[in-house]
Amino acid sequence: MCLCWPNRLEDALHDFTAAIDTDPSSALSFNSRALLLERLGQPAAALADHDAAVALDARDAGYIKSRGLCARTLGQYEAAARDFTRCVTPAVTWGHGEACLIALEQHVSSAFLYLQ
Repeated sequence: MCLCWPNRLEDALHDFTAAIDTDPSSALSFNSRALLLERLGQPAAALADHDAAVALDARDAGYIKSRGLCARTLGQYEAAARDFTRCVTPAVTWGHGEACLIALEQHVSSAFLYLQ
């Protein structure tokens, strides 16, 4: 989640966009802007940035999980379930250890409930 001052979110959006313009190969910048766009109530735009982050770093489970959460918000439950399932494969890496896996299990369970 973006740790921005509530009244400065548009400024933060401008700064993240500038960072992406400066280095369009930064998955972190795309993911950060995506999280901010979600906070601004723009999940469709956020999903495009999540897609870009995952395309740039397909092994980062955090980016994949964030995209799955955004897809779930948009009602794209099958896409969310695919991302959540992908997060528990050996092909991805977690930067935050077991706590992320526990949180992911909760998201996977809720995504599959929507599919039933």
